[in-house]
Amino acid sequence: VAKHFSRGSLDPSQADSQAITRETADALAGNIEQPVMTPTRSSFLARWHVVRGAIGYRLDVSTSPLFDSYVSSYRDLDIGNVPNFVVTGLKRGTTYYYRVRPYGSAGTGDSSEAVSVTTASIRSGLVINPTFDSTITNDPRSSAIQAMIISAIQKYQALFNDPITVSIRFRFSGFHVDGTPMGTLIGASNSGIYPTDWDPYIAALKADGTTANDAAANAGLPTSALSTKIL
Repeated sequence: VAKHFSRGSLDPSQADSQAITRETADALAGNIEQPVMTPTRSSFLARWHVVRGAIGYRLDVSTSPLFDSYVSSYRDLDIGNVPNFVVTGLKRGTTYYYRVRPYGSAGTGDSSEAVSVTTASIRSGLVINPTFDSTITNDPRSSAIQAMIISAIQKYQALFNDPITVSIRFRFSGFHVDGTPMGTLIGASNSGIYPTDWDPYIAALKADGTTANDAAANAGLPTSALSTKIL
């Protein structure tokens, strides 16, 4: 496995530290640009305005505008103190309705107006279902961090047509992938190279082909191994 690290030292005079300070202030003030995500065949992005004094929100999702029934796991779901949430595990080509209720020290507020969203009717397309652990949800910049990740997901989903669904759990870590502490680093980006045997890889690639374009691409593959391993 090969690793690549992007490093930065925690120095108040450096731009990275200044950016973090600015982002933290914006996040605490609620000055976060809302992300945009096109509905996929099985998910959509629910968004709402921040309510002053709220410490969290509860989400309902239904196929009925009357909310006389609910999508499984989406009734009074506590989603934390964020202004958006990716709703997943849905049916394609279906209209859904969602609403939220803020809660705080004084109790739970009234439900918002219902918003309708229709999932894509196509069967193809990459779907990325994100979840965030407490290292992100407990961070004062959580809304900004999640907005950035959701915006990146939107870009990736638009690039691929294969009918693949991927669930990714995002978290902060104070350690590199090899287990060594980051120390005073602001952050690190890691990438890996994984070798695999040529023959099983090519066989799996051909077996996955289902369209005329796949067949044309497979026809152009080398007829003999160029190396014993593919990196």
